[in-house]
This record gives sequence, C-alpha cells and structure tokens, in this order.
Amino acid sequence: MVLGSTQPIKKVNIDHVRVGDAHIEPSTNVRNLGVMFDSAMKMDCQVTALSKAAFMSIRNIGRIRDHLTREAAETIVDAFITSRIDSCNSLLYGINNAHLSRLQRIQNIAARMITYTRKSDHITPVLANLHWLPIQQRVKNKLCLIIFKTLQGDAPAYLSDLVQLYAPGHRGLRSSQQKLLKENMANYRWGREAFKLLHQAFEFPTWNC
Repeated sequence: MVLGSTQPIKKVNIDHVRVGDAHIEPSTNVRNLGVMFDSAMKMDCQVTALSKAAFMSIRNIGRIRDHLTREAAETIVDAFITSRIDSCNSLLYGINNAHLSRLQRIQNIAARMITYTRKSDHITPVLANLHWLPIQQRVKNKLCLIIFKTLQGDAPAYLSDLVQLYAPGHRGLRSSQQKLLKENMANYRWGREAFKLLHQAFEFPTWNC
C-alpha cells in the first residue's frame, strides 16, 4: 500500500512490487493488528468495518433483549460492541466528524437498546446513567492514558522516545514546575496527527492526572 495525500498519490504509478519470484500488487487498504488502514490514513475502512460489525451485533442482541436483564445486556454489549470500538481507538484521533458521528450513533443505539429508551428521549442522560463516555471523549481518554503511562515510564520505548518534557531556559520559570511537554511543529495534517504531536491537543491538567 502506498501512503500519501490525494494529490501526491495520483503521481505515483506502481503496478506491482517484486519480492523474489512473487509479484505483489498494491492495495488501497490493509489490515494490521485488526485495524483497517487506507492509503490516505483517513480511517474510512476502519470506521466502515466497525459499523458493519456493530450493527450486526446490535441486531442479534436486539432479538434476545427482552430475555436479558439489564446487567446481562450491558455485559454482552460491552463484549461485542464497546470493546471493538475501544480497541485501538486512539488511532481515530483527528478523523472526520462524519465518521465520529457514525460511531456515536452506534453507541447511542446500543444505549437505548439496553435501557429501553425511546428515540425521542435525549441521549446524554442515558450515556451518563450507563457511565459511558461519548466516542470523542473515549478517544481522548485513551490518548491521555497513553501519554500518562509514557511520562511515568510504563510505556514501550518506541512511544517514550516520541515524548519529551519541556526544558525552559530558566529554572525559576513557572513552566519548569508544570512538567510541560516539548512542542513539535508540523506543516501537514499527517504530521499534526502523529503521536509525538498529539499531546499538544490536550491541556496540562487533562493528562497529568
């Protein structure tokens, strides 16, 4: 798979890659560790795959919902729907709002199914009652956890090497006591969404818990 933004990819003409005697044709999307990646890294394929699997689970659970207690329904939804959405969800940071809305709709439907809430009822109190963070907050929460573990030395080296604490020129400055992170600059969307720049999207009190 060739990665790049729309215009540069149009200039690339690769019919195949030869490895030994094998001719490997490029693909527009690939699966790695259960996550679907597309050539533009917009996570379109991943959101589509999640939506398809989630709605199938919702239909199956809905058929037996009347025979389940609320606790049992929550457990099943967590196992077949929520766990899939949460798996590697830090990769969804910065995706199109339309994709986030698709995933949020899945969560809303699952919440209404568990609680027998009508479509006309506001969903925010329902999510709060279930102690569920909305999708966008779940993504940020996962990123904050990763960054916190990185700063505490509990993350793998390949992540720890990407995050550095800010070192002010004068020790007496207030910033020297705040454990701020060193800023990294980027000119393009891909760079801004790279892990070593993600910490700049959160204020200090958010991740320093």
